[in-house]
Amino acid sequence: KIAEDLRSRQSWNVYFVPFEGVGPDVDPVELIHGAIATQVVGDRDMLQYLAGLLKDIPRVLVVLDNLEGLTREQTARLTEVVGAVPCISFLGTSTQPLRLYAERVINVGALPAPSLDRELDLAYLAENPAVALFVDRAQQVRQDFQLTARTAGAIARLVRSLEGMPLALELAASWSRTLTPQQMLDQVTEDFDRLHNRQADRAGRH
Repeated sequence: KIAEDLRSRQSWNVYFVPFEGVGPDVDPVELIHGAIATQVVGDRDMLQYLAGLLKDIPRVLVVLDNLEGLTREQTARLTEVVGAVPCISFLGTSTQPLRLYAERVINVGALPAPSLDRELDLAYLAENPAVALFVDRAQQVRQDFQLTARTAGAIARLVRSLEGMPLALELAASWSRTLTPQQMLDQVTEDFDRLHNRQADRAGRH
């Protein structure tokens, strides 16, 4: 969400570097280079080349996804990258801190779910972060999906049953092509394990 906002609203250059499944012998610098540039480095030092390249690109955010599997050596290599280009912003996702000196940890919890006594208040629900995320992701698979007086109650109850967990909300929203919010709620209530990733381009851990 942060990357999307910076790219769409403030015209930042955003690069996404996935680390899921990366083996212990992979150099993080090579992964970052591959996400940003197509030019072959050759005999040049890759870190120096990458640093020079990034310094010439204005307003850069590099998203490093799923860093918890890195070795100590790979983590140290990331520190070298961050030190080489201090003007660049790096945003990493991980289930645990990397314990780096330059690291700033932000714990991401669940989104606040709508209160029980306001589940039919459309204006209130539209401003609720969990409901807004669900509706936005539902509209990605079904453009005519809307928060209405008819669907509000089921959407509010569904969001509460998923405890505002962003990934769970996204996975439930992917059903919008074939199910109504009430049917989604019934599915989740009957068997929470039915909520799984159906998208071919999403990581297996989802």
